Amino acid sequence: KRPVFLVNPLSGGVPRDMGRLLARIGRAMAPRAHAIHRLARIDDIDALIGEYPPQDHRYVVLGGDGTLNYLCQRLLERYPGCTPDALLLPFGTGNRLAAVTGLRRLDFASQLALSLTAHAPAIDVAQVDGGPTFTLLCGMGFDGAAVQRMPRWLKRGGGPCAYWLQGAWELLRARPATFTVTVDGFTVRRQGIGVLIANDPRVAGPCFNYRPGARLDDGQLHVCLVG
Repeated sequence: KRPVFLVNPLSGGVPRDMGRLLARIGRAMAPRAHAIHRLARIDDIDALIGEYPPQDHRYVVLGGDGTLNYLCQRLLERYPGCTPDALLLPFGTGNRLAAVTGLRRLDFASQLALSLTAHAPAIDVAQVDGGPTFTLLCGMGFDGAAVQRMPRWLKRGGGPCAYWLQGAWELLRARPATFTVTVDGFTVRRQGIGVLIANDPRVAGPCFNYRPGARLDDGQLHVCLVG
Protein backbone atom coordinates (compact mmCIF):
# COMPACT_ATOMS: atom_id res chain seq x y z
CA LYS A 1 0.00 0.00 0.00
CA ARG A 2 1.09 3.57 -0.66
CA PRO A 3 1.92 5.39 2.59
CA VAL A 4 0.16 8.68 3.27
CA PHE A 5 1.69 10.80 6.04
CA LEU A 6 -0.73 13.00 7.96
CA VAL A 7 1.14 15.60 10.03
CA ASN A 8 -0.87 17.42 12.68
CA PRO A 9 1.07 20.54 13.76
CA LEU A 10 -1.51 21.17 16.50
CA SER A 11 -0.41 18.04 18.39
CA GLY A 12 1.53 18.80 21.53
CA GLY A 13 4.82 17.15 20.53
CA VAL A 14 5.17 18.21 16.90
CA PRO A 15 8.18 20.57 16.51
CA ARG A 16 7.34 24.15 15.56
CA ASP A 17 9.82 24.03 12.70
CA MET A 18 8.72 20.94 10.83
CA GLY A 19 10.86 21.49 7.73
CA ARG A 20 13.71 19.21 8.82
CA LEU A 21 11.30 16.53 10.00
CA LEU A 22 9.38 16.46 6.72
CA ALA A 23 12.62 16.50 4.70
CA ARG A 24 13.85 13.50 6.70
CA ILE A 25 10.67 11.59 5.90
CA GLY A 26 11.00 12.51 2.23
CA ARG A 27 14.56 11.17 2.11
CA ALA A 28 13.56 7.95 3.85
CA MET A 29 10.72 7.42 1.37
CA ALA A 30 12.62 8.10 -1.85
CA PRO A 31 12.12 6.68 -4.41
CA ARG A 32 9.02 4.96 -3.01
CA ALA A 33 5.69 6.56 -3.95
CA HIS A 34 4.22 8.40 -0.98
CA ALA A 35 2.31 11.50 0.02
CA ILE A 36 2.87 13.93 2.90
CA HIS A 37 0.14 16.31 4.05
CA ARG A 38 0.39 18.93 6.76
CA LEU A 39 -3.03 19.44 8.34
CA ALA A 40 -4.18 23.00 8.82
CA ARG A 41 -7.13 21.67 10.84
CA ILE A 42 -7.97 18.24 12.15
CA ASP A 43 -10.98 17.95 9.84
CA ASP A 44 -8.69 18.22 6.79
CA ILE A 45 -8.57 14.46 7.28
CA ASP A 46 -12.16 14.23 6.01
CA ALA A 47 -11.18 15.27 2.48
CA LEU A 48 -7.88 13.37 2.46
CA ILE A 49 -9.45 9.97 3.17
CA GLY A 50 -11.65 10.56 0.12
CA GLU A 51 -8.57 11.32 -1.98
CA TYR A 52 -6.66 8.37 -0.50
CA PRO A 53 -9.15 5.49 0.12
CA PRO A 54 -8.18 2.83 2.68
CA GLN A 55 -8.10 -0.11 0.30
CA ASP A 56 -5.02 1.32 -1.45
CA HIS A 57 -3.27 3.30 1.28
CA ARG A 58 -1.62 3.06 4.68
CA TYR A 59 -2.05 6.12 6.87
CA VAL A 60 0.93 7.18 8.98
CA VAL A 61 -0.09 9.75 11.57
CA LEU A 62 2.48 12.18 12.95
CA GLY A 63 0.61 13.48 15.94
CA GLY A 64 -1.03 12.28 19.09
CA ASP A 65 -3.57 9.67 20.13
CA GLY A 66 -6.38 12.11 19.41
CA THR A 67 -5.32 12.51 15.77
CA LEU A 68 -5.27 8.75 15.27
CA ASN A 69 -8.64 8.44 16.98
CA TYR A 70 -10.18 11.08 14.69
CA LEU A 71 -8.76 9.36 11.59
CA CYS A 72 -10.18 5.96 12.57
CA GLN A 73 -13.54 7.49 13.40
CA ARG A 74 -13.83 9.21 10.02
CA LEU A 75 -12.65 6.12 8.11
CA LEU A 76 -15.23 3.89 9.79
CA GLU A 77 -17.99 6.43 9.18
CA ARG A 78 -17.12 6.89 5.51
CA TYR A 79 -16.16 3.28 4.73
CA PRO A 80 -18.35 1.07 6.97
CA GLY A 81 -16.86 -2.33 7.54
CA CYS A 82 -13.36 -1.35 6.49
CA THR A 83 -10.30 -2.30 8.52
CA PRO A 84 -8.17 0.87 8.59
CA ASP A 85 -4.45 0.38 8.07
CA ALA A 86 -3.12 3.21 10.21
CA LEU A 87 0.02 3.63 12.28
CA LEU A 88 1.15 6.33 14.68
CA LEU A 89 4.46 8.15 14.93
CA PRO A 90 4.02 9.60 18.43
CA PHE A 91 4.25 13.40 18.47
CA GLY A 92 1.37 14.04 20.85
CA THR A 93 1.19 15.36 24.39
CA GLY A 94 0.77 12.15 26.38
CA ASN A 95 1.45 9.47 23.73
CA ARG A 96 -0.20 6.80 25.86
CA LEU A 97 -0.76 4.42 22.94
CA ALA A 98 2.92 4.53 22.05
CA ALA A 99 3.81 3.88 25.69
CA VAL A 100 1.51 0.86 25.93
CA THR A 101 2.72 -0.70 22.66
CA GLY A 102 6.41 0.04 23.31
CA LEU A 103 6.72 2.35 20.31
CA ARG A 104 7.80 5.29 22.46
CA ARG A 105 11.00 3.47 23.43
CA LEU A 106 12.24 3.50 19.83
CA ASP A 107 14.07 6.38 18.16
CA PHE A 108 12.42 8.19 15.26
CA ALA A 109 14.36 6.31 12.57
CA SER A 110 13.22 2.97 13.99
CA GLN A 111 9.64 4.19 14.33
CA LEU A 112 9.66 5.35 10.72
CA ALA A 113 11.07 2.06 9.44
CA LEU A 114 8.54 0.12 11.48
CA SER A 115 5.65 2.18 10.15
CA LEU A 116 6.53 1.12 6.61
CA THR A 117 7.34 -2.55 7.12
CA ALA A 118 5.26 -3.85 10.02
CA HIS A 119 1.62 -4.83 10.00
CA ALA A 120 -0.51 -2.39 11.93
CA PRO A 121 -1.52 -4.00 15.26
CA ALA A 122 -5.22 -4.69 15.72
CA ILE A 123 -7.07 -2.25 17.98
CA ASP A 124 -10.70 -2.61 19.03
CA VAL A 125 -13.02 0.29 18.19
CA ALA A 126 -15.97 1.29 20.37
CA GLN A 127 -18.94 3.54 19.64
CA VAL A 128 -20.77 5.91 21.98
CA ASP A 129 -24.59 5.69 21.69
CA GLY A 130 -24.49 5.11 17.95
CA GLY A 131 -22.42 8.28 17.47
CA PRO A 132 -18.70 9.00 17.88
CA THR A 133 -16.23 6.15 17.99
CA PHE A 134 -13.11 5.85 20.12
CA THR A 135 -10.10 3.59 19.84
CA LEU A 136 -8.36 4.13 23.17
CA LEU A 137 -10.22 5.78 26.03
CA CYS A 138 -13.51 7.46 26.80
CA GLY A 139 -13.71 9.47 30.00
CA MET A 140 -16.57 11.19 31.80
CA GLY A 141 -16.37 13.47 34.80
CA PHE A 142 -12.95 14.72 35.89
CA ASP A 143 -11.10 12.99 33.04
CA GLY A 144 -13.28 14.51 30.32
CA ALA A 145 -12.99 17.91 31.99
CA ALA A 146 -9.18 17.66 32.07
CA VAL A 147 -9.00 17.01 28.32
CA GLN A 148 -11.58 19.66 27.43
CA ARG A 149 -10.20 22.44 29.62
CA MET A 150 -6.47 21.94 29.11
CA PRO A 151 -4.94 25.26 27.99
CA ARG A 152 -3.02 25.34 24.74
CA TRP A 153 0.25 26.46 26.37
CA LEU A 154 0.18 23.45 28.72
CA LYS A 155 -0.59 21.01 25.92
CA ARG A 156 2.32 22.34 23.84
CA GLY A 157 4.86 22.63 26.62
CA GLY A 158 3.86 20.16 29.29
CA GLY A 159 4.52 16.89 27.51
CA PRO A 160 3.16 13.77 29.22
CA CYS A 161 2.99 15.71 32.51
CA ALA A 162 0.35 18.02 31.04
CA TYR A 163 -2.48 15.53 31.55
CA TRP A 164 -1.32 14.73 35.07
CA LEU A 165 -1.16 18.41 36.01
CA GLN A 166 -4.53 19.25 34.48
CA GLY A 167 -6.03 16.05 35.86
CA ALA A 168 -4.80 16.88 39.37
CA TRP A 169 -6.36 20.34 39.08
CA GLU A 170 -9.67 18.86 37.95
CA LEU A 171 -9.57 16.35 40.81
CA LEU A 172 -9.31 19.23 43.28
CA ARG A 173 -12.31 20.91 41.66
CA ALA A 174 -14.37 17.77 41.13
CA ARG A 175 -17.75 17.40 42.78
CA PRO A 176 -19.27 13.93 43.17
CA ALA A 177 -22.07 12.98 40.81
CA THR A 178 -24.27 9.90 40.54
CA PHE A 179 -23.29 7.54 37.72
CA THR A 180 -25.35 4.60 36.48
CA VAL A 181 -23.09 2.02 34.82
CA THR A 182 -24.40 -1.12 33.13
CA VAL A 183 -21.88 -3.76 32.04
CA ASP A 184 -23.00 -7.11 30.59
CA GLY A 185 -26.46 -6.70 32.09
CA PHE A 186 -25.17 -5.83 35.57
CA THR A 187 -26.05 -2.29 36.72
CA VAL A 188 -24.29 -0.25 39.37
CA ARG A 189 -25.51 3.16 40.55
CA ARG A 190 -22.97 5.00 42.70
CA GLN A 191 -21.50 8.37 43.41
CA GLY A 192 -18.11 9.20 42.00
CA ILE A 193 -16.06 11.81 40.20
CA GLY A 194 -15.65 10.02 36.90
CA VAL A 195 -15.97 6.93 34.73
CA LEU A 196 -13.20 5.59 32.49
CA ILE A 197 -13.89 3.19 29.62
CA ALA A 198 -10.76 1.83 27.95
CA ASN A 199 -9.63 -0.80 25.47
CA ASP A 200 -6.59 -1.30 27.67
CA PRO A 201 -6.52 0.33 31.13
CA ARG A 202 -2.79 1.07 30.73
CA VAL A 203 -3.81 3.74 28.20
CA ALA A 204 -5.25 5.74 31.10
CA GLY A 205 -1.92 5.67 32.95
CA PRO A 206 -0.27 3.43 35.55
CA CYS A 207 -2.60 4.56 38.34
CA PHE A 208 -5.60 3.12 36.49
CA ASN A 209 -4.21 -0.27 35.41
CA TYR A 210 -7.20 -1.94 37.05
CA ARG A 211 -7.31 -4.92 34.65
CA PRO A 212 -3.85 -6.51 34.33
CA GLY A 213 -3.53 -8.66 31.23
CA ALA A 214 -6.01 -6.63 29.16
CA ARG A 215 -5.08 -5.99 25.53
CA LEU A 216 -6.05 -3.49 22.86
CA ASP A 217 -7.33 -6.35 20.69
CA ASP A 218 -9.05 -8.62 23.24
CA GLY A 219 -12.56 -7.64 22.12
CA GLN A 220 -13.45 -6.22 25.52
CA LEU A 221 -13.93 -2.79 27.04
CA HIS A 222 -12.84 -2.20 30.62
CA VAL A 223 -14.79 0.13 32.91
CA CYS A 224 -13.65 1.89 36.07
CA LEU A 225 -15.86 4.10 38.24
CA VAL A 226 -13.60 6.52 40.11
CA GLY A 227 -14.94 7.33 43.58
